[in-house]
Amino acid sequence: MNTNIEKMNNRTKYSELSDEDLLKDEKRFKSLLGAQITLILLLLIISVLITIRNGFGIFSLSPIFFILFMIPMLISLKGIKEERKARNI
Repeated sequence: MNTNIEKMNNRTKYSELSDEDLLKDEKRFKSLLGAQITLILLLLIISVLITIRNGFGIFSLSPIFFILFMIPMLISLKGIKEERKARNI
């Protein structure tokens, strides 16, 4: 199944999407970003508790690793917002 997110990974430009698809993708990216932020905050809390209890270890750095996964999503969301602004939708 070829979704719009997969198309974005294949370097399809946002200008090729219909208005409806663009709005769907923006909504999807916002939902995924919100879930990702929630999970990273939970991981951060757990990481701090583990660090306090057991000292510094590899799990202390795990939230930083997962924050790196948010960067492409933020860039994609920024591209969608710029395209919406250009289309005045």
